[in-house]
Amino acid sequence: MADLRVRLADPAADRDILDHLFGELQRDYGAAETVDAPGHVGDTLGQHPGCEVLLAECNGRTVGFASFSIIFPNADLRPILYLRLLYVETGARSSGAGTRLMQCLADLAVKRGCTRMDWTTDTGNQRAQAFYERLGGTHMTHTVNYRLNADALDALAQGDGTSEE
Repeated sequence: MADLRVRLADPAADRDILDHLFGELQRDYGAAETVDAPGHVGDTLGQHPGCEVLLAECNGRTVGFASFSIIFPNADLRPILYLRLLYVETGARSSGAGTRLMQCLADLAVKRGCTRMDWTTDTGNQRAQAFYERLGGTHMTHTVNYRLNADALDALAQGDGTSEE
């Protein structure tokens, strides 16, 4: 039986582990370029303390992570845990690492006074959707996600938006 542990990442101490895992994530997503600056992920997390990462370790080897933030408010004026990304290396999928990460996230959410946990997944990722539904997740149909890419973000920040609402 595998020894499966989950712990909060330390952005400084876990720099190499974070770089490796996030690089694997980029390769799995087919990114044209990967970030290869040593310490980039840990440095970025260190600059944004509202972003946290849980690491899943199987038999002493780090095999996955969950990046998340506590955000406020939701409709009942309570905090929620927002899971930005759950990732388990290909060879460690179905090992229980993803389930253990989700359990630890739920535990953290409860301990931090959150009343819910939200996340998204790609519409074509049927395996992830089935996984989340097995855990009790509900597919939400009443929300629409929006995004500003880098160019649109820069334009809006410079006041080049088209709406005056």
